[in-house]
Amino acid sequence: MKTIIKDRRTEEQAETLTVGVIGYDDFMSDWGPAEGRASYACWACSSGDADRVARWVRARKDLHDVRRVNLNTFKPSPEGVHVSIYPVTSGHPATL
Repeated sequence: MKTIIKDRRTEEQAETLTVGVIGYDDFMSDWGPAEGRASYACWACSSGDADRVARWVRARKDLHDVRRVNLNTFKPSPEGVHVSIYPVTSGHPATL
Protein backbone atom coordinates (compact mmCIF):
# COMPACT_ATOMS: atom_id res chain seq x y z
CA MET A 1 0.00 0.00 0.00
CA LYS A 2 1.41 3.37 -1.03
CA THR A 3 1.83 6.20 1.50
CA ILE A 4 -0.42 9.22 0.89
CA ILE A 5 0.88 12.66 1.89
CA LYS A 6 -1.51 15.61 1.56
CA ASP A 7 0.70 18.69 2.02
CA ARG A 8 -1.37 21.87 2.26
CA ARG A 9 1.64 24.24 2.32
CA THR A 10 2.27 26.58 -0.61
CA GLU A 11 5.66 26.43 -2.34
CA GLU A 12 6.79 29.45 -0.31
CA GLN A 13 5.56 27.90 2.96
CA ALA A 14 7.41 24.67 2.16
CA GLU A 15 10.65 26.69 2.20
CA THR A 16 10.00 28.36 5.58
CA LEU A 17 7.70 25.99 7.51
CA THR A 18 10.11 23.07 7.74
CA VAL A 19 9.54 21.82 11.27
CA GLY A 20 6.67 19.36 11.58
CA VAL A 21 4.82 18.41 14.75
CA ILE A 22 3.13 15.11 13.95
CA GLY A 23 0.86 12.73 15.82
CA TYR A 24 -1.16 9.58 15.24
CA ASP A 25 -4.77 10.59 14.62
CA ASP A 26 -7.25 8.20 16.31
CA PHE A 27 -10.28 9.88 14.77
CA MET A 28 -9.22 9.91 11.12
CA SER A 29 -7.47 6.53 10.98
CA ASP A 30 -9.08 3.80 8.89
CA TRP A 31 -11.79 5.80 7.10
CA GLY A 32 -12.23 8.47 4.41
CA PRO A 33 -8.95 9.20 2.60
CA ALA A 34 -7.19 7.02 5.18
CA GLU A 35 -9.43 3.98 4.70
CA GLY A 36 -7.43 0.91 5.62
CA ARG A 37 -4.53 3.04 6.85
CA ALA A 38 -3.19 4.73 9.93
CA SER A 39 -3.66 8.51 9.72
CA TYR A 40 -1.23 11.14 10.96
CA ALA A 41 -1.79 14.88 11.29
CA CYS A 42 1.21 17.17 11.03
CA TRP A 43 1.46 20.91 11.58
CA ALA A 44 4.27 22.60 9.66
CA CYS A 45 5.84 25.59 11.39
CA SER A 46 9.00 27.65 11.64
CA SER A 47 11.64 26.66 14.16
CA GLY A 48 10.71 29.77 16.20
CA ASP A 49 7.13 28.51 16.64
CA ALA A 50 7.98 24.83 17.16
CA ASP A 51 7.72 24.81 20.98
CA ARG A 52 4.30 26.53 21.01
CA VAL A 53 2.99 24.32 18.21
CA ALA A 54 4.22 21.17 19.98
CA ARG A 55 2.42 22.20 23.21
CA TRP A 56 -0.78 22.90 21.23
CA VAL A 57 -0.65 19.55 19.41
CA ARG A 58 0.13 17.61 22.60
CA ALA A 59 -2.93 19.21 24.27
CA ARG A 60 -5.24 17.69 21.64
CA LYS A 61 -7.05 14.58 22.87
CA ASP A 62 -7.29 12.93 19.43
CA LEU A 63 -3.53 12.64 18.79
CA HIS A 64 -0.95 10.25 20.25
CA ASP A 65 2.78 9.72 19.87
CA VAL A 66 3.38 13.40 19.11
CA ARG A 67 6.88 14.19 17.90
CA ARG A 68 8.85 16.70 15.84
CA VAL A 69 10.15 15.91 12.36
CA ASN A 70 12.25 17.73 9.79
CA LEU A 71 9.89 18.09 6.84
CA ASN A 72 12.81 18.45 4.42
CA THR A 73 13.86 14.86 5.12
CA PHE A 74 10.60 13.36 6.46
CA LYS A 75 9.79 9.83 5.33
CA PRO A 76 6.67 8.40 7.02
CA SER A 77 7.11 5.12 8.81
CA PRO A 78 5.55 2.68 8.55
CA GLU A 79 4.85 2.80 4.84
CA GLY A 80 1.27 2.86 3.64
CA VAL A 81 0.03 5.55 6.02
CA HIS A 82 -1.96 8.73 5.37
CA VAL A 83 -0.35 12.04 6.42
CA SER A 84 -2.02 15.47 6.31
CA ILE A 85 0.32 18.46 6.65
CA TYR A 86 -1.22 21.78 7.74
CA PRO A 87 0.66 25.10 7.65
CA VAL A 88 0.86 27.13 10.85
CA THR A 89 0.77 30.81 9.90
CA SER A 90 0.16 34.04 11.76
CA GLY A 91 -3.09 33.88 13.72
CA HIS A 92 -3.17 30.08 13.92
CA PRO A 93 -4.48 28.95 17.35
CA ALA A 94 -1.16 27.20 18.05
CA THR A 95 0.69 30.52 17.92
CA LEU A 96 -1.67 32.62 20.02
